Amino acid sequence: MSVIACALLGRASEVEPWAAAAALTLGRGVGVGVVLWWAGADDVHDPPVSVPSPARRAAATTALRLGGLGVEASARGRLVRALLPEAEAAAVAAAERVAVALSAPCVLAMCGVRGEELDGLLDAIPRVAVVSDPGGPLAALVADGLADSGFSPRCLPRAPGGPALLARAGLLAPPPLRRALAPLLEDVR
Repeated sequence: MSVIACALLGRASEVEPWAAAAALTLGRGVGVGVVLWWAGADDVHDPPVSVPSPARRAAATTALRLGGLGVEASARGRLVRALLPEAEAAAVAAAERVAVALSAPCVLAMCGVRGEELDGLLDAIPRVAVVSDPGGPLAALVADGLADSGFSPRCLPRAPGGPALLARAGLLAPPPLRRALAPLLEDVR
C-alpha cells in the first residue's frame, strides 16, 4: 500500500515539472513515479510537454494497471500521470484507489479551484507546496485557504527551463529540482 506523499498546488504549467520531479524522486526504488493530476473544471488536463519520450516498461505497465482501476493514465519515460475526474468526490475516490494500488508514494498535483471534498483529501497529505512567487497573490491565497487545516505550505518558484523539460519528459529529476524538493520530501518512505 502506498500513500500520497505530497501535494503541489498552482498553475498547471508551473506545477507540472515540480510534480514530475517529486514523483520521479519518490519512485526511484521501483523505477516509476506517479503524479495524480487534478485540474477540475479548468480543463487543463494535459499541459504541453516540450520533450516527448517513450514510456519505460514499468511506467507503461503502471499506466495500464491504473486504467484497470478506472483511472485514465498516460506514461512517458519513468513517469505516469493519472488524470483524476473533474468531480471532486470522484477525484478523491480515484486518488485513494490509485494510492492504495501503488508500491511507492505518489504526488498529487492540483491545478484548479478546489472545494471541501478536495480540502479533505489535502488534510490527509502531510506535505503541501505552492508553485508560485513566494510573495505573490497565489501563494497568499493558497496559504490563507489552508490556514484552517494547520498547513504552512512551502513555496517553490517556477522551475528552470532545462531541468523542467527533463522532468516533464519523465527522464529524471534533475539535481536543482531534487535539491529544492528535498525539504518537502524528507522522511518520505
